[in-house]
Amino acid sequence: MKITILTAGTRGDVQPYVAVGIGLQSKGHQVRIATHRNFKSLLDQYGLGFSPVEGDPRQILMGDVGQSLLSTDKNPIAMMRHTIAAAEPVLHQVFYDYWKAVVARFD
Repeated sequence: MKITILTAGTRGDVQPYVAVGIGLQSKGHQVRIATHRNFKSLLDQYGLGFSPVEGDPRQILMGDVGQSLLSTDKNPIAMMRHTIAAAEPVLHQVFYDYWKAVVARFD
């Protein structure tokens, strides 16, 4: 089976899907992960396929909106509002990149 896993975020968000991909691959499946370019070397290290997703969560977190998100102090409503504001500028591109990854042929 050919499987494309879609994920975005920081290493803590991506790492569990790398483990899932390794497990699936060990069972004979072809696996690629659609995620940010800064994780390509991690995927290469484990022999997983890669499909690029634009955006860098680290840059978003370093900006004003990201800093507001990090300082919400466990208020779930404020955290959701800041998360949406942080993701909104790149959301359309991310979904487009996911679409491309899902319809692309495996090598």
